[in-house]
Amino acid sequence: MYDGNTGEAIEVIDLSDNVERITSLAVNEQALYVLDVGAQTRVLQIMLDQRSITAYEMPPSITLETGLNGISLDARGAVVAELRGGAERYQLFDPQGLFGVNERLGYEVAGHSVRVIPGDPSGISPGVGSILVDGLQVASISLPSNLIGMSVIGSWADGTFAVRLHEVAAVGGVLEVDETVRKYNLDGEFIGEARIDLDREVVPVDQRLAVGENGEIFQMATRDDHVAIVALSFAESPLGRTLPPSPLEIGPNRPSEGPIPRAQCVTGKQMLDLAEAYASHKQYYSEINVNGECSQRTVPGWLSVGEHVGVAYDWGGFDSLESYTAELAGGAQAGDINVYKPGNVECSRGVDCSGFVSRLWQLPGKKGTSTLLEVSKAIDKEAMLVGDVFNKPGSHVVMLASPDVGQDAVQIAESAAGGIGRVVIRSVGWDYLNNYGFRRSNNHCGYFDDAEPCVTGGFTAPAQVDGDQLLLKASFAAPEGLLRYSIVTDGENISSYDYPMPAPTQDTIDIAVDISELDPGEHTIGLWVKDVYHCTNGAAVDATVIEVTDDGGECVPESDSACMADDVYWLDSCGQAGLLKEDCGYDSPIGGSYCMGGDVYLDYQDAGCTNGQCTSEVTPKLEQSCGGDGCSQGSCNGCQNNDYAQCLGGDVHWFDSCDVPTSVKEDCGNDSYVGGDYCMGGDVYRDYETVGCSGSKCTSDVDPKLQESCGGDGCSNGSCLQCEDFFDVTSYECSSYTNANGLENEVIEVCGTTNAQTGYMTVKARKWDGSTFGTRPYQVRVSALGDDPCGPDSYNFVVSDSNPTGVGSKQLTFTFQSIWLQGQTDKAYCVTASTTPNDPGYDPNDPKQESWWWSDKLALKKSCQ
Repeated sequence: MYDGNTGEAIEVIDLSDNVERITSLAVNEQALYVLDVGAQTRVLQIMLDQRSITAYEMPPSITLETGLNGISLDARGAVVAELRGGAERYQLFDPQGLFGVNERLGYEVAGHSVRVIPGDPSGISPGVGSILVDGLQVASISLPSNLIGMSVIGSWADGTFAVRLHEVAAVGGVLEVDETVRKYNLDGEFIGEARIDLDREVVPVDQRLAVGENGEIFQMATRDDHVAIVALSFAESPLGRTLPPSPLEIGPNRPSEGPIPRAQCVTGKQMLDLAEAYASHKQYYSEINVNGECSQRTVPGWLSVGEHVGVAYDWGGFDSLESYTAELAGGAQAGDINVYKPGNVECSRGVDCSGFVSRLWQLPGKKGTSTLLEVSKAIDKEAMLVGDVFNKPGSHVVMLASPDVGQDAVQIAESAAGGIGRVVIRSVGWDYLNNYGFRRSNNHCGYFDDAEPCVTGGFTAPAQVDGDQLLLKASFAAPEGLLRYSIVTDGENISSYDYPMPAPTQDTIDIAVDISELDPGEHTIGLWVKDVYHCTNGAAVDATVIEVTDDGGECVPESDSACMADDVYWLDSCGQAGLLKEDCGYDSPIGGSYCMGGDVYLDYQDAGCTNGQCTSEVTPKLEQSCGGDGCSQGSCNGCQNNDYAQCLGGDVHWFDSCDVPTSVKEDCGNDSYVGGDYCMGGDVYRDYETVGCSGSKCTSDVDPKLQESCGGDGCSNGSCLQCEDFFDVTSYECSSYTNANGLENEVIEVCGTTNAQTGYMTVKARKWDGSTFGTRPYQVRVSALGDDPCGPDSYNFVVSDSNPTGVGSKQLTFTFQSIWLQGQTDKAYCVTASTTPNDPGYDPNDPKQESWWWSDKLALKKSCQ
């Protein structure tokens, strides 16, 4: 311990017998708190007045595997656990030092609650984020790239606070991450922005930022031979963005090249099963395994005599589980995290990062991070499956362990040196993978064996046309869980539903499809289902042909219900989730303590949801063993009833002098909505009160919850506005043309239509000279009417980058969702095409090829009531 002002040493506290791996510290007036992420994840509380040490185990939801990166103090002096750079925060100890895990969604700044909400990487606005103060939006952030993470990292007494922005894109087959910090005040006014230097980091740092007392923010930056503490430099205006727009979804289907013969490949499930076996491997380590002589070896920090979980990191290591166990039994040393020695030390055992991946890929010999390129191929990140890797040649490689990609994190399997020093499966922030490429083993054959079906089922009743609606029923299942289903019409996706985690293994749905915009005649309606691990037939499951005679129709609201996050929610007939139907409550003790079998018991109610209905089960749990003293009136003999009060299961309970809960002192109530609907950020919200308990008092926290998304139409008086949009050009024969990039023969005319009910746009383009459209990348871009043309020097947002229909013909057709920003009343679309290697002026060294031609603008306007 050191004096913070003078730097003088005050006292040394020896924790060598209490911890395995310290990663973070926090200190307040009462105690010093130490985060230990060794074999078990714990927090040690060291009382400063008594020097007593008490260890508290973290729950499974707050561990290294789920993204735990450190502990800190909040503005009240409470100890908080931070996950994924502060994207999730949980109170561990209240300001008085009492332990109790409570989720804290807000961040307290000068007595006000501040929350930040990042963009949705798979949604329509991945670069839009919001800042809320006391439940009201005070500022919004709109970026062209994926704003995949936002978190408050600190505040100051004058009411200013700092927000970390986490942007991600895939550029040229490599993941690029940009992190900046912005300062705001409680009115939402922008104060300044600074960029965090990630590209020069040698080793990623979990808690790289620290907040000073006078508005400073410091970065811990790792270099080749030292660690630098750098003060961030803030600009008074928002910085320019470094990343282009890029979707972030992982794993839509299996490899497009077709199945590999089973005898020549390894399934993703086999790779994941083996990775879990390495991460969960239990081994007893003797004194010679830990401290035996082994030249130039650096012992992993977690390693001590006794039983531990996870195969040790060993630089240059390539052990199988069998050889690892056998060699340690023969007296070898476990692990070696010294990555700077000239050659491998044969007496240490384990696996390094590439040795681990080589084992998972079942390669005949060990490959390094650079030579793994010889047995794998580059892939797009959108095609990644479990078993594929993020690889940085010459540095590190990790395996994708789950396609359940969160806004701030991705789950990986790795053998890591540094402070971890063993094989783990854990959740990391995207900044951990900055400048990593996406690779697939040449012998990867999908998540499951080709002979094993993945998604089964299909339509269970004939399709019926009812006016302007198509009514369908479907049932399907997947052994590892369902991730998404989509309905497609003539090959175009018209609606999708993402299942919440944990994913169900089967589902039955009623479907209502809007067919008002379909031309009369035959059309193919398809069911597309994706499972959690994207196995061999996780794509088109079934299809039916219908005859359309009428137009019109829409989805029917509240036609079904389903379980989500242990509560019941409404579903419409298109499978989209709606409002809460039934709150199933939460797990909690009921009644008081009672005697059974001479010991003290307390009944607990386990609340949940199954098949769209709330469930409840009451289970007696042992609270205290009375030994031979016996029990009477809910307490061990000799214990004094109602000795003190403390929170338990969300309510305040009496405890006897033997620390056994006896009865409820104060019922803190249930979570519920309060007040009516109101407008915020252009959508309809309603306040939701979350009740709980802290110390010996009931607590209440009110947060806004989205009730209805108004899209681009906006909101007034607690209701969505109804808007109409129209074109200033309504026929296909357009009257305006443009010479594209100076080429006389590449003159393009564009027109389009919009569906006022669904918001889907159809934009068509054809050449003035009547020639056909060759094979090349085509896009539709959107801009304001007064912006620069849609040529290569513009910064207009790309709204459609999928392949249009009509390539090789005289007409291109694009179909996409039309999105309106808050307050927007007009915009314009144009069609562009990009250069290919056969075009004049093509530069192979330019990753962002300029557009070869672009059309004139197509104007779209909107009016609201």
